[in-house]
Amino acid sequence: MGAKGSEILKSWVEISKARLQENFRAIQSVVGAGVEVLAVVKSNGYGHDAAICGPALVGAKARWLGVSDVEEGARLRKQLGEGSTRVLVMCGMELSDAAAMAQYGLTPVVWTMEHVAAMEKAARAAGQRLQVHLEIDTGMSRQGVQVGAELVEVAQRLAESRWVHCEGVMSHLSCSEVAGSSVTEAQREKFAEAIAQVTAAGIQPELVHLGNSSAVDEGSTMEWVRVTAKKMGAKAMVRPGLALYGMCMPVEVARDWAARD
Repeated sequence: MGAKGSEILKSWVEISKARLQENFRAIQSVVGAGVEVLAVVKSNGYGHDAAICGPALVGAKARWLGVSDVEEGARLRKQLGEGSTRVLVMCGMELSDAAAMAQYGLTPVVWTMEHVAAMEKAARAAGQRLQVHLEIDTGMSRQGVQVGAELVEVAQRLAESRWVHCEGVMSHLSCSEVAGSSVTEAQREKFAEAIAQVTAAGIQPELVHLGNSSAVDEGSTMEWVRVTAKKMGAKAMVRPGLALYGMCMPVEVARDWAARD
């Protein structure tokens, strides 16, 4: 097909700005005006090109975007410019990433004393106090600080820091698409315990977030986060990813496998 040596086009993806924005607004409508919606554009917008999707979502009034790492965040910031859009680096940070976090106005997810120390050093060098979000491992076992003595240590360090402010507390559900899941219930209980430890250390976070796209569909976790955030004078946040791009996992009903023959 075509001239000799030309490449054959096998597939392509068309991105509808209008539908992407409509999906964002639909999620905002479901969760309610009092809940902050962080639009996830990690992994290059799930392959849809974050350079296209990021600005489109900002055009739909998204005030937060979520990326995988500092490199993605830096590219997105260059695309967006130095506006008010916040960018959360969700999948962790290398200690050497701290300076770039400050340079590009990115907000990292942290969970170790080393993370906090690196961000303090970067903040001092930049001459500005930096925001971070503290991730709690409530059972996903992927990243985050363990509830208990480990969390107390990190929370106290954050509370005492002159250079780093803990703006948000977050975790990640392992099976949010299962309604009535005892696993999700246990994760919520552990998250509540973590919040109690964080506030006891003297931290008053402005944002609390736990849910993803499936949590929006399932519903009960979002209501729990709304109530929990309100009690502590914070704002609930949700982090939809796949739903923005038109994908939805079916909500399952939890089964009591122990009761089966």
